[in-house]
Amino acid sequence: MLGLLMKPPRTCNSILSLLALLPVLFCVATCGSAERPPNVVVLLADDLGWKDIGCYGGPVQTPALDKLASEGMRFTHFYSGAAVCSPSRAVLLTGRNNLRASIYSWINDQDQRSHLPVNETTLAEVLKSNGFDTAHFGKWHLGMPTARQPDKPTPSEHGFDYWFATANNAQPSHRNPRNFVRNGKPVGELKGYACDLVVEDAIQWLDSRKKTERPFFLNVWFHEPHAPLAAPPDLIETYGQTSDPAAIYSATIANTDQAIARLIKKLQEIDAPENTLIIYASDNGSYQSDRVGDLPAHGIGEALVRHRADGGRRIERAAEAQVLHPGDGLFDEGVVLGLEIVGDEVEGIFPRALLRQRGHLEIAIQDAHGEL
Repeated sequence: MLGLLMKPPRTCNSILSLLALLPVLFCVATCGSAERPPNVVVLLADDLGWKDIGCYGGPVQTPALDKLASEGMRFTHFYSGAAVCSPSRAVLLTGRNNLRASIYSWINDQDQRSHLPVNETTLAEVLKSNGFDTAHFGKWHLGMPTARQPDKPTPSEHGFDYWFATANNAQPSHRNPRNFVRNGKPVGELKGYACDLVVEDAIQWLDSRKKTERPFFLNVWFHEPHAPLAAPPDLIETYGQTSDPAAIYSATIANTDQAIARLIKKLQEIDAPENTLIIYASDNGSYQSDRVGDLPAHGIGEALVRHRADGGRRIERAAEAQVLHPGDGLFDEGVVLGLEIVGDEVEGIFPRALLRQRGHLEIAIQDAHGEL
């Protein structure tokens, strides 16, 4: 998994604790500083390999993410909370092992009752209770209502004031998707590519906010590069023939990078960069073996079973951490997305104590390989 972090100018004594996403953001929300807490932006890719993007030596041109990495912190041994989509996302939002959060595998809303329970405390709920405006954009995959299962909760019931999402993948593909729902109402077929539509809606939400001193939590979960794939033909041609699945795969990542560049530009227009924490990661590893360094991965040839090995769980993660570690900072110890890392105090508050307050104490990592 990749990891990138932009950290606003606030003192932090523990890189390790900082990179455990939930303790960091609990601290952001509850540390009690007289200063207004920073805005929080989480950018999540879907099935992105740790060797996909430029700053990790990958073949895809990703200048926006490369800049994020060069100005902040880049993680080389960062692991998703689980090797499949829904469990990993449950870990990210709750800070709990996915089994404790009642998410056992990926969710098929059409024939499963499974969903993230409303009694789970999410990151959005914690931030909202501490004065943040909250919004979710993109893929959800933690359970959505259907005709057969109308009582499933939506992102609204998990702490998001506003949401624009798909239950699972963009359908019929990333191009002209027709399954987006905005605050519970289907919006029908949309023209464009999923990553562009997600960022466009996020920008509109930012523009619609009344002038306020309230911080915001922007949770942007892209569909790319999960199949079914689609990307602009000119981008595909950068990486091969327009009919080549590998070229299309790469182009979806490049297209997402361009969308992220537009979002970052907007964020910098509405607030100073040092007032916003930006975290970029993936929900799990890639199904393309060459994009995970030929580590054991998951794949269609194995009945879509994702291995609990490096290829399925090692992901990219980058963050802008300008004051914490200026420049091209590297962190090469094992970290798990969303779960507590036992470490030093952050601004005088122990992550362990913060999670215990919410009943979410989890010892999430046993060694540098991220084995649970």
